[in-house]
Amino acid sequence: MRSDPNLHTRADHGEVKNRESGEYRAFGGRAACGVCGLKNHSTDECRRKLFCELCGYANHSTLDCKREPLWNFGPELCAAQVTRQSFFHIEENIDPKSSKEKASIAVITVVKGVLSVKMLENEFKRLVSSAQCKWSAKQIADNKYSMRFPTAKMELDYSNFCLGIKGAEVQFTIEPWSSNLGAKVQIQHAWFKVKGIPLDQRGLRTIAKIGGLVGKTMVIDESTRFNREFVRVKIACRNVDLVPDSAECALGLFLYDFFFEKETYMVDN
Repeated sequence: MRSDPNLHTRADHGEVKNRESGEYRAFGGRAACGVCGLKNHSTDECRRKLFCELCGYANHSTLDCKREPLWNFGPELCAAQVTRQSFFHIEENIDPKSSKEKASIAVITVVKGVLSVKMLENEFKRLVSSAQCKWSAKQIADNKYSMRFPTAKMELDYSNFCLGIKGAEVQFTIEPWSSNLGAKVQIQHAWFKVKGIPLDQRGLRTIAKIGGLVGKTMVIDESTRFNREFVRVKIACRNVDLVPDSAECALGLFLYDFFFEKETYMVDN
């Protein structure tokens, strides 16, 4: 007797697979899962539906993946389609030990008058007993100083006020030390409606790279991922007002125009 050429038998699981539909059906006992073909669970219970697009494992979703994608090993070039707005991006990786050591260091900024290291040290010796702490300030830039406090709590308490020097026309502010102290400027970011992405090519990796044409993709709104009109993407760039209305890019061997519409009420500076 000839068998149906479209059926493929898996005797070890007691199942038959249809070559055209790709689905399994059991010829004895419990029905097989329509996703992976195993009989120890139903199609609705199958965990392979959580297939991760980044690492390939099926025990978590793409957004929950903790593995470092290979394309993140080097600096990422962002906004290559925007004239004089491109930049390289590297993810922050703050060392917890160093961050803890810096917790009690404050950055002091002079907002009025002229302040010297000696004046600053003497003022805190007057305010707080020198027996409690050896006050030592260091100039790190014009009108900026760093100084260690006895505790991080004391530093935070003083950061709530604009202080002055007794008998001098000087005012200064205190703020906790941050690793971005030496940065030139903070990059802007805003939400954009990205249009023109084919529905069958809405992988998170693809959407992130399309956002990378005009900036750095920060967040993808999962609720709009398969929206017919657009996908909402939060994009960081030098100047959100200079993001072009459209950018050209090839998906595979086909060129597309992708369109970017800024949601002005969601801009973050």
